[in-house]
Amino acid sequence: MSSTNLYPNQFVPHFTNGKLGSKPVVRSGSPFEIQYLQSAATIETGQHEKLCCFQVIWIKKGSGRFMLDMETYQINDNILYFISPGQLHKVEANGMIEGYRINFSPEFLKMSGGMSGLPFATGVKDQKGTAPIIRVGQDIQMEIEVVVKTMMQECANDYPLKSEILMGLLKIFIAYFSRRFEIKEQIETQKSDAELFNRFMLSLDNNFVSKKNVADYADEFSVTPNYFSEIIKKVSGSTASHHIQQKIVLEAKRALLCSETTMKEIAFQLGFNDAAHFSKFYKNVTGKNFTEYKRAFGDQQSAVGISGSVSR
Repeated sequence: MSSTNLYPNQFVPHFTNGKLGSKPVVRSGSPFEIQYLQSAATIETGQHEKLCCFQVIWIKKGSGRFMLDMETYQINDNILYFISPGQLHKVEANGMIEGYRINFSPEFLKMSGGMSGLPFATGVKDQKGTAPIIRVGQDIQMEIEVVVKTMMQECANDYPLKSEILMGLLKIFIAYFSRRFEIKEQIETQKSDAELFNRFMLSLDNNFVSKKNVADYADEFSVTPNYFSEIIKKVSGSTASHHIQQKIVLEAKRALLCSETTMKEIAFQLGFNDAAHFSKFYKNVTGKNFTEYKRAFGDQQSAVGISGSVSR
């Protein structure tokens, strides 16, 4: 039986035995990439990086700080950091660091069948506000490393059924950690409800500029706004309108993180007709003026400290 060619032309899974000093990106046409990390250099330097892929960073040994959007977390041994497309991040290491980095495209994840079991795929926090950052317990460290090393071996060689095996390994990898990072009430939630929520969050990532009403997304999924809102709240603990508002606020903050953008420019980027409308929206949602946040954010960046927590 021959392998199905899921990577026409240059679409081939990529393996790099590199160092942290080299900037990781999913190359054009490379839907899966894995890298062994061992260096005294900083993983990322300069401005925050915004990826179009999913990225998993497993720090086996090391210290420093990990910045995900507006939050800063301390790096410790055996911590997994899950980064979703569109999230801004930067990792700074203090001294020697060792681990792995895995990049994979949304299309590769979808083909692997791992999307429905991936609570961190949409960058959603749990009910305590904890980001998808997970401590790897001693009980599963050896098992997880076997999976990761098998991924590396498959990427480094041209074996039959290579694509299918990598997808299966990714699904196994995801399954281990999906059990340890739960969205509120996910255990009791029907699979179809969880799938609707994931589809909503992915659509929100792509359409938040043009779609700002719950009815827009309900129409997209051919359900009534009331039913749609009920399912979203049941799965995530928050209303659909809350997710929409928080997404817009988050993207406004990300724009500040990326460049010296004015409020007027950010308002237009987010689909508002004028800066006044955006300013009113931002204050209604957050209780603060955007200009005040921008000033406070500038002060915070000048003296950023270590904060945040890790799922255990």
